[in-house]
Amino acid sequence: MQKLGLKEKYKLQTRIGDFYTDGRIVFNENDMIMENNLDFFRKKIQGLKKGGEWKGTVTKKTWKFIKKNIFYILLNVTNRCNSKCNVCFMNDRKFKEMSIVDLKFILSKIGKNKSIFLFGKEPTMHQKIFEMIDIIRKSGNFPEIYTNGLKLSDSEYVRRLKTSGIKKVYFSLDGFTEEIYEKLRGDKNQLYIKMKALQNLKKFNIPTFLGFTLVDGINNDQIKYVLNFAMNNDDFIRAIFFYGATPYGRFNVEMKRYLTTSDIILLLEEASNGKITMEYFLEFKKLKEYVYNFMNKIGLSFPTPFFNVPYKIVRHSPPQLEEYIPLKELKKINENIEKKKYISLLKYVKYVVRCFKPIESYYKTFKEKVLWIDPGNINTPINHLPVQHDTLALEISNATNPDSPMPIIVNLSGDTFQ
Repeated sequence: MQKLGLKEKYKLQTRIGDFYTDGRIVFNENDMIMENNLDFFRKKIQGLKKGGEWKGTVTKKTWKFIKKNIFYILLNVTNRCNSKCNVCFMNDRKFKEMSIVDLKFILSKIGKNKSIFLFGKEPTMHQKIFEMIDIIRKSGNFPEIYTNGLKLSDSEYVRRLKTSGIKKVYFSLDGFTEEIYEKLRGDKNQLYIKMKALQNLKKFNIPTFLGFTLVDGINNDQIKYVLNFAMNNDDFIRAIFFYGATPYGRFNVEMKRYLTTSDIILLLEEASNGKITMEYFLEFKKLKEYVYNFMNKIGLSFPTPFFNVPYKIVRHSPPQLEEYIPLKELKKINENIEKKKYISLLKYVKYVVRCFKPIESYYKTFKEKVLWIDPGNINTPINHLPVQHDTLALEISNATNPDSPMPIIVNLSGDTFQ
């Protein structure tokens, strides 16, 4: 099979895989398909800076860089979990329980106004999770949590999350049938536990982002239902992140094929009756790149654009999605930027301002009800496309001096839901 000449152009510090003329981007070690639409892949990474995975003990210079440039920090706070999922890429990860001393040390170094994601195998298993949330809030940062949601079925637990200062909850949801949870999580009753947890999040009005892990042949048919569920609960659900599962870590299920980003967008297009399209994702991504490059050119730090887009929720029966910026108008904006016709962009300012406010506040800036949709990438720790990410994962390494609070750093894309 003939390889393309892209490999050297987009060579990373780590391995990304080989690019083939039939459109597949394959990770060498396990023949893992990262993308099977080459044209889409080219457009997705066009204009992005090179990057990759790196690990190391934090130095004074590194902390200075983090304080200035990193917007999203993921803290692996515990190695424990309350679920024995059949799909879990975190299964083989080993790190120490993060202490309050560790947390305060990290917060003293990173500055303010950052989104701090509490993660791990299951962060709600940390005995001092409420204290951690409160400390992060008081430090001037934004505490958020990635969770399977099982503990959130307790109304009092969710109330304490709220009063501690949690800003957002990222919630793992796989569908709406017992069979799916039996196959993916090993427990059909998780469906009902998660539904109760979502009711509690709604009750306390906590902004919730759904993480939907797609396993081909098991829950593809649930996409339309999760879209409808989010639209019908737009008072607290703000976004859906879709992820294609990969056989990494613990993977005790049968899967027909890997679902890449382009595959997921096509499934979304089908499930939404054509309201969600690949062209809209690519045009919106292009606008994000223009804004990102402009802000950095004038010396203002700006988060690396994630591959997500906003859709308006239109109150019909049933509710429907519409492009937040109509595709025709979005193309005009990008064309005017390319031709440097900046004055003609003034009429579009309201779109751009609303879409590119800081992530912790821009979900509140829309007069309309908006659902953000992210088709993600394949879900694996080695999933690093050639892009300079600004999300870091911090954890306390088993290999470091036990008397030292110094963590190790792993550069991630943020695609860690599974």
